[in-house]
Amino acid sequence: MPVLDRLQESVQGVYDRVTGRSARLWLAESARAEREMRLHLEESISDLENRMSEPGWQRLTTLADQEFSRDGLKQVTAVCRIMAIKNPLLKRGLSLRASYVWGQGVQISARAQGKRPGEQDVNAVIQRFQDDPSNRRTFTSLGACEDNERALGTDGNLVISLFTRPMTGRVQVRILPWDEITDVITNPQDRSEPWFYRREWYEEEQTGSGVVDRRRIAYYPALGYRPRLRPRKLSFPGRGDGGLVEVFWDAPVLHVAVNSPLHWKWGIPDSYAAVDWARAYTEFLTDWARLIKSLSRFAWKLTTPGRKQAQARARVAAAPSRDGLSGEPNTAGATAMLPPDMALESIPKSGATIDSESGRPRAAMIAAALDLPVTMLLGDPGDPGVTGSRATAQTLDQPTELAMQMRRELWTDVRRTILDYVIDQAVKAPKGPLTGSVTLDEDGPTRSGSRLPT
Repeated sequence: MPVLDRLQESVQGVYDRVTGRSARLWLAESARAEREMRLHLEESISDLENRMSEPGWQRLTTLADQEFSRDGLKQVTAVCRIMAIKNPLLKRGLSLRASYVWGQGVQISARAQGKRPGEQDVNAVIQRFQDDPSNRRTFTSLGACEDNERALGTDGNLVISLFTRPMTGRVQVRILPWDEITDVITNPQDRSEPWFYRREWYEEEQTGSGVVDRRRIAYYPALGYRPRLRPRKLSFPGRGDGGLVEVFWDAPVLHVAVNSPLHWKWGIPDSYAAVDWARAYTEFLTDWARLIKSLSRFAWKLTTPGRKQAQARARVAAAPSRDGLSGEPNTAGATAMLPPDMALESIPKSGATIDSESGRPRAAMIAAALDLPVTMLLGDPGDPGVTGSRATAQTLDQPTELAMQMRRELWTDVRRTILDYVIDQAVKAPKGPLTGSVTLDEDGPTRSGSRLPT
């Protein structure tokens, strides 16, 4: 037994040394593989970072660091406006968007209709606001809704001013011209909180010598910004005001902006991404029409010896022969009488034509920029073997409806915000149609009264 014990101990020692050496080798190999993988990943990340440092990407990131200037946006909106009028695809695209959003109309009512004891008729206040002729002209009618949606397509910004009568609480909606809004004054500690909108415009003033255009500057408070101190005139350093500027406290502004990157003051038109492709598609169709016209100009090729070119030219220029019975010119199916050494044959068109459908990818880019299916934009389901059938077109319409539903939700929020303001003014005005009170706290305005909605 002692011999066996010593032998067993020897075998166990050898096993321990071998397994220990294997473990150390395995750990060393694993560490080396991990270092190599880490170096490979660092090289890959460095390569990706270097690619982003190429001149093209540097130019793009430099432009992204800075917001579009107000003058630059003015030029952008001018181009988008004229293209939305002149270019058929952009015009149809914006009309389709407006139809998706407002095609079914809109109806708004309040639950509080004064039918229960102690309940005030809030619905009457809302309906009076919507039926106001001035409000229908600018905001509440279906035509005004379409115009405002189209303005987001060409301007990307809609500046809604709510002119308020302090005594009666009447609110009239006016759309301030986007070209006249030059700056936004925001909270110095929070750029997402607007305080004032700066407007510059010219108004005609009648003088003894005639009509003179007088330059005016004014500030409009942002809707919801109501400080305790409200001076009639303000001045902000570095704005070029040239002194104190009037503040229209009774005309707060609601700014609706679309396609606006985070922390940008202004929105971007819906059609901005489609303008370049609309021009490219127009140029393609123009070139295609020019090619077809050039191919139709010369349909026949006449081959003749040099000595008979003048004779051939005279025959070609001569009027066609006439039918012996009807006397009509033989323009179709006429017979050409030529000498044996002349040949008249049609010009081959194979390989010389370009299919107009070759420009469809350009139209697809326009549709993508406007969140519309190309089948709807072109008004053609297309070839079932190429662009899909009618069922495919209807399937593609569902994502478009979802995208337009997001725009409908935007307008729902805009109207809710404005109607909340209308109800508040009806309560606050001394001669307003509603009674109660509106208090301001950290969570915003709170109404209190006899069955007033909150």
